[in-house]
Amino acid sequence: MTKIIILVIGLLVSLGTLQAHPREQLQKLLAGDGAESDHFSESVCIFGDYAIVGASGNDDDGSSSGSAYIFYNNAGIWEQQAKLTADDGSGGDYFGNSVSIYGNYAVVGAYRENDNSGSVYIFYNNAGTWEQLAKLTADDGSDGDYFGKSVSIFGDYIVVGAYGDDDNSTNSGSAYIFYNNVGTWEQQTKLTPADGDYDDYFGFSVSISGDYVLIGAQQDDDNDSNSGSAYIFYNNAGTWEQQTKLTASDGYFGDFFGYSVSISGDFAVVGAYLSNGSYYDSGSAYIFYNNNGTWTQQTKLTASDGISYGYFGAAVSISGNYVIVGA
Repeated sequence: MTKIIILVIGLLVSLGTLQAHPREQLQKLLAGDGAESDHFSESVCIFGDYAIVGASGNDDDGSSSGSAYIFYNNAGIWEQQAKLTADDGSGGDYFGNSVSIYGNYAVVGAYRENDNSGSVYIFYNNAGTWEQLAKLTADDGSDGDYFGKSVSIFGDYIVVGAYGDDDNSTNSGSAYIFYNNVGTWEQQTKLTPADGDYDDYFGFSVSISGDYVLIGAQQDDDNDSNSGSAYIFYNNAGTWEQQTKLTASDGYFGDFFGYSVSISGDFAVVGAYLSNGSYYDSGSAYIFYNNNGTWTQQTKLTASDGISYGYFGAAVSISGNYVIVGA
């Protein structure tokens, strides 16, 4: 039976003290119709009193067509409010591989839809009923782009990663910004790194907060093959400009720095789940701080009980003064 636990199991860190704080398990969530191989909890996101959980292996519209579930915090009890599927879903779409929620909007990626070109669906909470509002595709999408492998929404902006895009050579990757123009979500721009190259996988992970977008490129080679990197773009009066490129101060071969990313205000966290943090492939995560436009590495996080193949950093999220890292 598939499940998700609220809060998430991992390392919860306060940026003020950088110490682990114990947290109590509040509730265990299950899909109302969960079945074998649904992959419920493959992706998760929470905002306010709403949580969204992806289940890309769900078979409602064909094998691995996928679904996502909305849960609502009703006086301290998290209840399933809705199950989301694409109105044109079909087998192999993997709808729910990526999810994000903000305000009354939920965003769900289906990166294998339409011959792996990919798509993203937007749902709107209309007085408790979640309705499909729009379907997003890249204006230059093609087979194997995997548009929708990663998604993130903040305010009137959505960023979508397409790590298989080939603008700077095969699988160099890209990301797209969409803007909510009076209820119509329009593609505003396409982002590629200034130094994009073969198999960088730019766009494998994305996160947006305010005027900043953080995009992972886990197979970039600046610190040796597949050491990884992440890029920060800034919204300068409607023009998204590359502000900086982040790499780990101790980056090394095969770290996959950028496999996971999250940004909130002036802090960014980047996971490197194959780095040798405490033991071989135990993993690590890095905190960066924005000091007047200059992003500098502030600290490196590892698990106090790290083990080989622990993969600490496979998932990261930051909000305010707290960072959570999955292993």
